[in-house]
Amino acid sequence: MAQKCGVDSASRKRLSGRWDARFAEVRRISTMRVRWVAVAIGLSLAGCAPEVQRAALVPAYPEVKAGLAAPGTTLEKLVFRSPRARCHVFSNDALNGDHHLHFSPVRGTYRFDRVTGRARLHMEIAMRNLEAEEHWIARFAGRMLAVDEFPKTVIDANLEPIDGQPEERDVKGNIVLRGVERGIHFRAHVRDEADGVRFRAVFDMSRSAFGIRASAEEGDSLIRDDFTVTLEFHATREHVHVEEDP
Repeated sequence: MAQKCGVDSASRKRLSGRWDARFAEVRRISTMRVRWVAVAIGLSLAGCAPEVQRAALVPAYPEVKAGLAAPGTTLEKLVFRSPRARCHVFSNDALNGDHHLHFSPVRGTYRFDRVTGRARLHMEIAMRNLEAEEHWIARFAGRMLAVDEFPKTVIDANLEPIDGQPEERDVKGNIVLRGVERGIHFRAHVRDEADGVRFRAVFDMSRSAFGIRASAEEGDSLIRDDFTVTLEFHATREHVHVEEDP
């Protein structure tokens, strides 16, 4: 009876190999299920992010190209540059989660009329020196933005006051990003201070409108089309240093 019910060494190896293969297959299927569940959760969470205004992207505004029409007024000129100016971009993809990109240096001018609250903004954002939480993410974003070919993003905009909201401005301008020019329209918070002006705007905008894409193999379909932009600066009077002759 012991011989009939026993299992020889070769049979044990065959059975062990079959169980190992079955376990590997179950583990592979489970991993795939977990990954696709993560993708589904990521996509659903992207839709549950805190609501942010969405910048309207339209054909370039010809009136912005003509400049700020302010007959009979004298505009004060303020300047800003990093580190008192920053451009932060938040993006998301379903597999790797949230990403934070920081661009520098940022510099520009802010010309405004203290009486009316109207203003003219010129901003230049250097694209090559972007930083992220991981070096490979910065390289990946740099390829999507083609930073070597288009090393600078430029925004020119007119700002108009909003009735009943003294620290809010309606911003209508043109942006040149990745070699593509679009008109852009959003709201900003602007506060006058004794030494200048503080500006802050947070808005979503479409990357595909500027041809910012990854390849299909790199998972472009898993990357959220909208990215969130934060623009901030503290503009002050330009200080000119004059050296006296010895």
